[in-house]
Amino acid sequence: MTSLRILSICIFYILPLSLLGDVNNETLEKANKALDQKDFATALKLYKMVEQQGFGDEGMYRNMAYSAISIHAEADAILYLEKSLKYDPNNAKLKLHLEQLRSKNNLDDPTENQSKIMNFLLQLTGTMSLQIIIIIQILIFVLLGVLMYIHFPFDEIGRNARWQFAGLSIMLLLTFCFGSYRHSTIYENDGIIISKENTTIYLSPDTLSPQISKLPLGSKVSYKDHINGWLQIETIYGEIGWITLSNGSRI
Repeated sequence: MTSLRILSICIFYILPLSLLGDVNNETLEKANKALDQKDFATALKLYKMVEQQGFGDEGMYRNMAYSAISIHAEADAILYLEKSLKYDPNNAKLKLHLEQLRSKNNLDDPTENQSKIMNFLLQLTGTMSLQIIIIIQILIFVLLGVLMYIHFPFDEIGRNARWQFAGLSIMLLLTFCFGSYRHSTIYENDGIIISKENTTIYLSPDTLSPQISKLPLGSKVSYKDHINGWLQIETIYGEIGWITLSNGSRI
């Protein structure tokens, strides 16, 4: 019986802590230093190196966006503002910068066609970061662990204890739903920013196929599929076609 209690403590206390991590990146420190020294071109270059290593968060993408704005790399600025807004969708300052860049470059805002329900859900879940959601989950795990420890071996459980278990279980389920949605909006985003001027959309993944239209630098489109160096995309007007891989950057 004692061994089972120890096992429950390991499951509900120690396992969730493994979800938390830390990042120590020398290149990131150099990039931050370059940004402090207002060497924006170097900072952006170093931040891109960090991103290629698989790291990125709201703060880093915000720094990349401001660095790009400072050197007038406006397509990069739009890309990294979009990436930063994935983590912090309610940041009014980031939204304003993005709106100003789109207006300056005569780019349509793809969020205008987004449903009110999706906007509300994004704003609601955006109030919590993934780290906060994980911390809440850990606290709920801890409380469940305490209840299991107190009421083990569950031969006779009172009504109050049942309501406590049920309430905590529902809260845990909701946090998992919130976390899953936040994870999908951050890591499974289907947005693409056009990174080259006058990018041609082709009917099929072949430069000899008919041309559908051209996209201005900084346009946002949706990713559909990819094949052999080509991306299938959909514009905010519903046009579906193919662009070369080098002409677009995933958000």
